[in-house]
Amino acid sequence: FFLSAAIMARRFAAVVAAVVFAATSARCDRGDSLEQTATLRSLAEQNWPGFFIGSAACQANLLPVNNTATQADPVYRQVLGSQYNLVTANDFYFEEIEPTRGNFDFTNADATIAFAMQHNQTVRCHNLVWHQTLPSWVNSSLSPQELTTILKTHITTIVTHMRGLCYAWDLVNEPLDDTGALRHTIWYNALGPDYIAVVAGWVHAIDPDTLLFINEYGIEAPGPKSDGLLKLLQKLQAASAPVHGVGFESHFHLVSAPKASDLAQNMARFAAAGFVIHVTELDVSLNGTGTSAAASWQNQGMFYSQYLQVCLQHFTERGKPGCESFETWDLTDRYSWLGMLENDPVSHASGYMWAPLPFDVTYQPKPAFQGMAKQLASHRKPQAW
Repeated sequence: FFLSAAIMARRFAAVVAAVVFAATSARCDRGDSLEQTATLRSLAEQNWPGFFIGSAACQANLLPVNNTATQADPVYRQVLGSQYNLVTANDFYFEEIEPTRGNFDFTNADATIAFAMQHNQTVRCHNLVWHQTLPSWVNSSLSPQELTTILKTHITTIVTHMRGLCYAWDLVNEPLDDTGALRHTIWYNALGPDYIAVVAGWVHAIDPDTLLFINEYGIEAPGPKSDGLLKLLQKLQAASAPVHGVGFESHFHLVSAPKASDLAQNMARFAAAGFVIHVTELDVSLNGTGTSAAASWQNQGMFYSQYLQVCLQHFTERGKPGCESFETWDLTDRYSWLGMLENDPVSHASGYMWAPLPFDVTYQPKPAFQGMAKQLASHRKPQAW
C-alpha cells in the first residue's frame, strides 16, 4: 500500500505530538513482552556489553534546515538517540566535504558528531576512499602524482579534523569487482595496486587508535568476491598494513538473501583470520516477494533476527576478531535510500515496494525491530568458531 502525502503528514504530526513512540512497548513475535523501557540499546548494553547496535544517520534528518519536513524531524532524533549506542556518520563523501579543491565543509559531519556525543554514542565514520561521489575537479585527466597529492591532502585534512572522534573508519569503500579482484579505479590507477596499504598508513599516522575497515557489498556469504576480499585482507595483514576489519554492507532483497548457515560460515572464516567484523549497511528490501505485506514483514523480521544471532554468536569482546557491530542503513522506511532512488522517499519507502528497515514511516516498530530485540534480550555465551 502507499500512503498519500496528506495522510503521511497527519500521521507524522500525531507521532510528534505524542512524543512517545511505540518501540518502547514492543512485543516479540511470539508474544514475549519486553519491558516498556527496553530499547535495542539498553538490551545490548545489559546483555551484550561491548556490542554495538547502530544505524547510519545523515545530518539532514537531525537538525532543522530551511524548515523542510525531511530536515526537521524531532522523532527521528528521539529514536536515533534512544535506540542505538552507535551512529555511522554518513557525511564524508568527497563531493560534499571538499566540493572545490582545498575548501572543506565539515558542517554536516560536525553536527552528526555533536549529536552522537550528546547521546553518548560511539561513531563510525564513512568513508575516506571511494571511486564514486567525486567532484568534477577530481578526474582521470590529472596525473597520478597530482591525484596522489589530492587524495593525501583530502585524507589528512579529514582525519586530522576528526582525530579521536571516530571509533572506526571505512577506509576504502567497495574496492572489489564481482570476481573478487581489485577494481581499476581512479585511485588504483594513480597510486598502484598497493594503494590500500598506502592510505591506511596515512590515516594510522594521524590517528593510530581508530580501526580501519574495508567496506564491501556482495561478500556476506561464501563466494568468489568474499574469497577475494579475504585474500586481500590477509595480504595486507602479512604486510603489517593497519587494516583491522571488514564491513559487510548487507543490502539484500528478501527473496534472494543468504541463508543463515552461509552467513555464519563466512563470518567464521573472517573472524578466524583475525579480523573485526561490522555489519555496516543492513537493509532488506521487500520488493518482488510476491506475498502479502504482513507475511513479508514477518519473514523480513525473521531474517533480521537470524542475521543478528549469527553476529552475536561470533562476538567475543570489543576490538577483538569477530562480529562486534550490527548496523542498519538508517532506521526508518521514511528515509530509506531505496525510496530516495525513486526521488520520492515518503511514498516509495512507505509502501510494500521496499520497506527495508526496522521502523516504518511513522516510526512504528516492525517485526525486524522485534526480531533484533528478541536476540539482544537473550544473554548467552557466544559459540566457539
